[in-house]
This record gives sequence, structure tokens and C-alpha cells, in this order.
Amino acid sequence: MRLREFAKSVDLEIRKLCDADDFSFHISESETLETRFAQNRITQHMGKVHLSGYISVVYDNRKGSVSTNDFRIERLPELLKKAKEMAMLTQPDLEYIPTQPKTELKERKNCYDSVVNLTNEAMVDIVAKCIKRAEAEGAQISGMTEKEIEKDYTSGKNGFEVYEEFASFGHSMTMKRGNSETKLAISVMQMEKFDLDNELNNLAIQLNDLTEPHDMDARAIPVILRPQAVENFFGWLTWMMNRRQADEGFTPYTDKVGTQFFGEKFNLYSTDSIKGLYMPSAVGEMEPFRPISYIEKGVINNMPVSRFWAKDKGLEYTPYPGNFVIAGEGVSEEEMMKMVPEGLIINNFWYLRMIDAKKGEITGMTRDGVLYFKDGKIQHAVNNFRFNEIPHDATRRILALGKEEQRSVEAVMPTMLIKDFIFVDKSTF
Repeated sequence: MRLREFAKSVDLEIRKLCDADDFSFHISESETLETRFAQNRITQHMGKVHLSGYISVVYDNRKGSVSTNDFRIERLPELLKKAKEMAMLTQPDLEYIPTQPKTELKERKNCYDSVVNLTNEAMVDIVAKCIKRAEAEGAQISGMTEKEIEKDYTSGKNGFEVYEEFASFGHSMTMKRGNSETKLAISVMQMEKFDLDNELNNLAIQLNDLTEPHDMDARAIPVILRPQAVENFFGWLTWMMNRRQADEGFTPYTDKVGTQFFGEKFNLYSTDSIKGLYMPSAVGEMEPFRPISYIEKGVINNMPVSRFWAKDKGLEYTPYPGNFVIAGEGVSEEEMMKMVPEGLIINNFWYLRMIDAKKGEITGMTRDGVLYFKDGKIQHAVNNFRFNEIPHDATRRILALGKEEQRSVEAVMPTMLIKDFIFVDKSTF
């Protein structure tokens, strides 16, 4: 029996057996296939199918839940009993909001045959081509190529029901030669959006640019952030801009809705108009997905707000982004290098952490190589750095934006030129 039909049969049985004031039911089936490679050879090929889910119940605002991978009909009475026992042990949830009523949802296509039908042989062939290119470059390559197919069913006592299918292909690879190494990663929902030759060419160019890095001290300096660095840096905004935390004074966004708090060149939104970009039927607390402008020309139009806080404060419920787009302008990297006397090109960031939530300040390190440019031309590679920055403040220093590029199934980002990005120390890894 297919997951959708099986989940519906379980849902119907729960409705017959459950005497709770409210309940929610979720079941997920994931199928993964992975090929790992290291030092120019395949090291592992594996696949698995995993079923998981939960039943959550509410009695007099007391919540209890049970997780399982066994939803056989004969087990449901036992699962519901355990969930009820858990609810009886908890204090009433003062912020409980009933599950959603039956809602008309627009079906979104997030599962394409080109990924679903991708064979083991095709994945191994991708890795073989990567190894062949690395050998031609006199380098070693490591990484993983993978596909995932996920099916999800969620329902609630009050009538809400959603079924989603999602398939993605991901490929990450690190190329190393001597003391230089760099990485590229991409995920797509359609194989026609994956250009292996282009990925390998870009990876080889990055590696060749990183030969013999020069020592450089940390300081404030203009940076060109490539799309992966932009996604990692500004991805923090998807949860930093929580409306409740702002209203309670814990973030820098208190009383900033409707004001120009970001730079004029900064636009952040979710959309349903880009084919191949993930767009669920429902998001957040099971609300229909819809395009939302969060920041437009620096003005905060919307901030994510929970159903409880929206009801309590008389606000419109606004979910976290179902996908994540920062608008670009089409300025090339070469043009950006001519707009400032000198600067750094950043391939990626990692180990990002919060320093001061009230200020919105974060820290992190550069990754996968840093290039120094001067007088409009790349001069040489330099060491990695640690930065301390405030994302909304950094947007006020945006000088130019490049063409939008999709590096992951959920996000579209441009290259970005930012004035005086604050580096505070060198990093050795």
C-alpha cells in the first residue's frame, strides 16, 4: 500500500479510537541513496528506506505525544494510550492553539521524475567523472552524491490534511592539492539544473586560485560574497526576525515593522514563481503556502509570527519562509572588483554562531578559500578569517548585487559586494 493510502487508513482509525479534545497525526517515509568518495575512489554506496511519525493528543490543554515507526492498525490503541498518559503528566499549555480546520490547499510540484528515476549506475558515473577530473588536475577529490525521496502526510482532528512528495539530488565535493583545498555543493529538484561539467570547472578554478595563500591580518575590508556565502550569512534572518522575540525586546527588530531598517538594496521574500525552487503546499503551523515579502527595499513588511502570538496580539499569522529569495541586480563579479580599490572574495562561511541576540550580532569563519583583489583584478589567495557582523547593518553597506543563482532547493541568492565587512582575527581552518 502506498504511503498516502496507508496514512489515510491510519488517520481514519485514529479518529474512531481517539477521545482527545484535539489531536494531530504525522507520518513520513524517506528513501535515500548515497555514494561517498574520498581520495579519488568510491568508499561507500548505501541506501535505506525509513518510516517515522508521531501522534500528538490534547486533553484540557494538556499535550502528550508518542513517536514511532510502527503504525500498524492493531498498535494504535496502545499508542493513543501512551500519548494520553504523557498528556496527563504535563501542565496545561497556556499557549495551546487548536489544530487547523479543513483547508483548501494548492498542490505544489516538488517531486520530478528526473530525480526519482536516477539510478545507482548514474550516481556512480557522476562520481567517476569527478575522480577523472581530479586526476587530470593532479588533485584528490572527496565528497558525496545523494538523492532523497520523501513523502509526508499530516492531519488534525479539526479537518486539516496535507500530503506532500519531495525529491532532491545533492552533490558536494572537495578538491585538494598540496595545502590548498576548496569545496562546492549544490542541491536540485530537477537533474537538468545540475551541470556536472560546470561544477567541476568552477571547482578547479577555485582550487587553482588558492595556490600559495599570502598571510594577511584581519581588518574591515570590502568583500564580494559568492551565493553560497550569502545564503549561509543571511539564512540566519529566517529565524532571527521572530515577531514575538522582537515584541518582547529580545532582538534589534522591536517596533521596526514598516520601517526601513535594512539597506535599500536588500529585498527578501518567498515566492511560488520560480520553477525548481521548493514550495510546499503548507508551511509553519499548517498554513497554506503563499508568496510573502518580508523585506522590500530595506523596509520590513512582515516578520514570522506564531498562531498563538498572532491571536494574542491581533496580528496576521505569518510563517517562516517556505523558500528564501534575495533579489539581485545582475552586476558581474568583474564589475564589482572595479567598484572598490581592494577587497576579498569569499566562497563560503561556516561555524556561524550568535554573539549578541539583542544587537543581532553573529560570528563565523570563512571557508573554501579567500581571494584578495586590487585594482579590479585578483592578486592572490589569503588565509581564512573570523568575522563579527550584524546582518541588517551589513545590508546598509551593500554596494552592488549580482545575478541571482540557485545553489540549494530552498534558496536563490545573488553575489553581493559589501563595504567594510568586519574581520576580527585570522583562522587556521
